[in-house]
Amino acid sequence: MSPKHIVQKAIAEELSIIAITDHNAAMNVNPVQKAAEGKNIMVIPGLEITSQEEVHILALFENCSQAEMVQAILFESMDLTDNETYIQDQVIANEFDEVEGFCRQLLMGATKIQLKKIVELIHSQRGLAIAAHIDRQAFGIIGQLGFLPPDIHFDGLEVSPNTTLKDVQKTYAEYTGFTFITSSDAHYLKDIGSVSTTFLLQDLSFVEITKAFKKQDGRGVVV
Repeated sequence: MSPKHIVQKAIAEELSIIAITDHNAAMNVNPVQKAAEGKNIMVIPGLEITSQEEVHILALFENCSQAEMVQAILFESMDLTDNETYIQDQVIANEFDEVEGFCRQLLMGATKIQLKKIVELIHSQRGLAIAAHIDRQAFGIIGQLGFLPPDIHFDGLEVSPNTTLKDVQKTYAEYTGFTFITSSDAHYLKDIGSVSTTFLLQDLSFVEITKAFKKQDGRGVVV
């Protein structure tokens, strides 16, 4: 899952937009954007944040500085790893797939920030907060909490490849006021593009994607 290979695989799968959402970190977003320069693909900066309640939230931003600002706050609330607790090297690579360093925060763990505060943090950086894979028991908000708290203002809901967007209308009828998306949630190259969402947009821009989530000006998601 190196920057060059991610871009190559996404283009081969004819994807127009990808989001880089490493767990609790955004360090590899900029290298992927650089690897995509001059190619017909949009790379959205993001993170998949684990709240104190062990709920996953996708955070999508217009630029890397916003994602990195959120990362800095998350890192203050996270434990550090040591050589004995590494499960696998947390690599920081450049756009040429060269290893430039390693992250010492335990990215697979939960932050110490509550779910509501994380959503507020994302919005403070003008980002989109999306409840991740809500159909999964592990780390999905419904599996963890049993419901969507009415005082937490998500911009959208994601379902895993196990649920189609057509199934959502019946399975999650009480939440159809939200915009639903689905994605590959790829942790391996072979999974990139296995599932995707089709957006109605005027152009490839974060402004247009935001309009699609808000169902504004005819923008939206094709079901």
